[in-house]
Amino acid sequence: MMLNSSKLKIIRYVGLIGIVLFLSNVYASPLSNKSEAIKSWTDHYFYQLHPEMENKTIQKHQSFYKREWLVIQNLVRTHLSWGVTCEALVEMNIDPGPPQYYVDVSLTTAANTIFYARHPELKGRKIRSEETHLKNEWHEIEGAFHYSCT
Repeated sequence: MMLNSSKLKIIRYVGLIGIVLFLSNVYASPLSNKSEAIKSWTDHYFYQLHPEMENKTIQKHQSFYKREWLVIQNLVRTHLSWGVTCEALVEMNIDPGPPQYYVDVSLTTAANTIFYARHPELKGRKIRSEETHLKNEWHEIEGAFHYSCT
């Protein structure tokens, strides 16, 4: 889904530029069970990051995928919120839909969490200007997430 510039401005303005992602079925039937929401959002983000794994089960030998799914699960668990998912719509007097579980985290935090889990040898240090392959990887992670306020 492509966002137009006015929607991006709204998201940035409110500070919800996090990974407030909506699958049509998630929005249509809000997740009210916390553990169900954690699994659903974790799967959602994992499949955005790894579309090649969509509708597949992670196998025992796929340790990279297992590790990354667990990192995403922890990120989701840490940033899971209950309520109205888009305050910008409320401010504009537009019904944002029913309250539900959603993930409220910045794209930078999400990308950093996944990137540094992949590269523990960096110990959280900033990427150096000459490390273009690492910069590209970080941007690829950030770009994998599709977010929307509606």
